[in-house]
Amino acid sequence: MEPLAVILLGCFAVGYFVVGGAGLGLGTLLPLLAGNAAERVALRRATAPLTRLAALWLLATGSALAACFPSVVGELDGMWPTLGPLMGGLLLRAWGLRLPPGAGRRAVRRDVALVAGSWLAVVGWGWSLASLVDGGGGRPAGPATGLLSAALLACLLVAHGVGFAALRATGAPFQRARQLVGPRGAWPSVALTSVTVAVPPLLAGSQLPLAGRAAPLGVLAWLVPALLLGLLVLTAAQLRHWRH
Repeated sequence: MEPLAVILLGCFAVGYFVVGGAGLGLGTLLPLLAGNAAERVALRRATAPLTRLAALWLLATGSALAACFPSVVGELDGMWPTLGPLMGGLLLRAWGLRLPPGAGRRAVRRDVALVAGSWLAVVGWGWSLASLVDGGGGRPAGPATGLLSAALLACLLVAHGVGFAALRATGAPFQRARQLVGPRGAWPSVALTSVTVAVPPLLAGSQLPLAGRAAPLGVLAWLVPALLLGLLVLTAAQLRHWRH
C-alpha cells in the first residue's frame, strides 16, 4: 500500500502544477497579454475555472501527504519561511479573482492583486521546492539557490501560461499568445510545458523521507482507494475543462 500512496501523492502534486501552474503563469502575464480592461476581464474569466480546479488539486495533495505520511509533515516545519510567502501569494491572487467587476481603482486593485499574488506564489513555490532539494525540508534553501529555483520555475510557468492562453483565450490576448507559442499551435506547447512543469515537484518530492513512514496498513487500506477515486474525478474534470 505504501508504494501506491507515494504514487498517488506524486500524481496529485503533478496535477496541481500542471493545472495551477497554467493559472499562475497566466496571472504573471496579465499585463503582457491584455492591453486594456476588457481584455484583462476576458483573461481573468479564462483563469477562474483553472484556479478552482487548482485549489482542489492542491487540497488533495496536502490531504494525501498529511493522511498517508503524517510523521513527515511534522518535519517540514522549517519550511515556514518559504511557505508563508507562498500561501500569502495564493490568497492574494484568490482575493483578486473574487473581487467584483468594476472600473477605476477597483479594477486596478483587482489586477494588482492578481499579478502580484501570482508572482509571489511562483517565487514561494520555487523557493519551497529548492528547500526540499537543497535543505532537505528541515530548513529553507539559501537565498542564491532559492532565487535561482524561483527564476527557473517562473520561466517554466510563464511558458505554460502562454500555451494555455493560446488554447483558451480569445481576441487580442489569443493572438498575442499564439505569436509566442509559434506556428505549431497551442496543443504541442501545452503538452510540452505540462511535461516540463511536472519535473520540479517530482524531483523535490523524491527528497521527502517517505520510505517506511506511511500510516498503518489498516489506515492506508481505506485511504488509498479514496485517494484513487479523487484522482480519477479530478482528472476527468480537468480533461473536460481542456476540451471545452
